[in-house]
Amino acid sequence: MNLKISIGKALNSEKEISLDIGKDNINTIVFSGPTGSGKSTFHHSITKQIIKNNTPREVGFVFMDFKRIEFGEYKDSEYLLRPIIYKPEEAVVVLKDLIYESEQRFKGIKNSKKAIVVHIEECDIVYYAPDLLVEVWKIIDEQSKRNNMYMLFSSSRPSADVFTPELLNHSNLKGWFIPGSDWYKYYDGEINAYASQLLGHLLKTLPKPWTRIFQLKSGKEIVCRGFV
Repeated sequence: MNLKISIGKALNSEKEISLDIGKDNINTIVFSGPTGSGKSTFHHSITKQIIKNNTPREVGFVFMDFKRIEFGEYKDSEYLLRPIIYKPEEAVVVLKDLIYESEQRFKGIKNSKKAIVVHIEECDIVYYAPDLLVEVWKIIDEQSKRNNMYMLFSSSRPSADVFTPELLNHSNLKGWFIPGSDWYKYYDGEINAYASQLLGHLLKTLPKPWTRIFQLKSGKEIVCRGFV
């Protein structure tokens, strides 16, 4: 199984910057940015890289698409573990199943080497079942060395009621995406406020368009440009 992913390119070259989410225990990933900053593109990039490097026996996907527009191309994929989830009430059932699956794997009751990768697009589930999302996030993180499960959660609203302190504390990788074109310059205060919420500090300078700032749980930050 190969879970090495490219997250962007170096700021001043075409060199790709990669992380191995399997070997480095990067099981919980959150990222945010204004509409048009590349969040959906990042979801698709990760999915297609993993599909390219693994068979359906090695990895399966769960997609929660509350906007109903992002993951339709995978609806007939042999990598799909469940039909694409569009409603928060459907997501509740699946999240509970994921908690059970993680616990079974962690306790050794179920010995499965197949990786499960879960994509959550936008924050509807936060308002529908906030405690459940935090619970599954904590379990996936705390049992990460044995569950072989990975979750990616993105939202264009990085407020404290979406990315709660507890959810952020159990996130192995956090990302803040800067949009393209010149319009982003007019939102520098908003961008800095959101970066502070997600990364825990203000930005020293306003990044160039399409910049991505990732922060590992250790506090190390990786700055790159978007679109691999």
